[in-house]
Amino acid sequence: MIVKKGYDAWLSLSLTYFQEMERFLEETETLWNTRLKEYEAMANEIKEEEIKEEFYDYHYDEWILYRDDFPRIAKYSVVVNCFSYFEKLSSEYYNRALKFNTKLEKYHSDRLHARDYVNWFRKNFDKEIFPNQTFSTFDAMNQVRNRIVHSNGKVDLYKNKGIVKIIDNSSSIKLNDRNEIYMNREYIREVTNVLSELIQNMHNCVYKK
Repeated sequence: MIVKKGYDAWLSLSLTYFQEMERFLEETETLWNTRLKEYEAMANEIKEEEIKEEFYDYHYDEWILYRDDFPRIAKYSVVVNCFSYFEKLSSEYYNRALKFNTKLEKYHSDRLHARDYVNWFRKNFDKEIFPNQTFSTFDAMNQVRNRIVHSNGKVDLYKNKGIVKIIDNSSSIKLNDRNEIYMNREYIREVTNVLSELIQNMHNCVYKK
């Protein structure tokens, strides 16, 4: 297969989606942090401690939303959206690979997910293009994504021992006091980097010798 400059440009444009999702998260969290600072400023104007405590009690639920819940849900949304977009791109590369090489074996099912596409490319092309470490990291991220989708990030410590192990081995995700997955901004960067790398690898399989 040959290099096609137009498709390389399309790849570059496609990968900007992941960068834009990171930017979206950064801008959104900036707005929420601004809101928290507004609460702090209002509280600091109150001189009497008793009234200040009442102020914090009155706004406690809103404070928790802006400080904890909204950022957690936003990060969940970014991860899920990035994986959905990854599946879209993977599907396009999968179909193009089949079109260019009719000898490749097609999946019998049309209900394919992110892991299916990665496995197919690893099976049909040089596995060195898809290093085991990258695949292991991707697989762990995919399991986290599935837990977000199926239980809104809630982890059963007994039923979801695989996820617990993944979290224990990561410095960028943890469980909060409600056993919900908490991820920092670095984890989002790791997700977008891994998905971008895999898409780049699929592109090379399809369009480059």
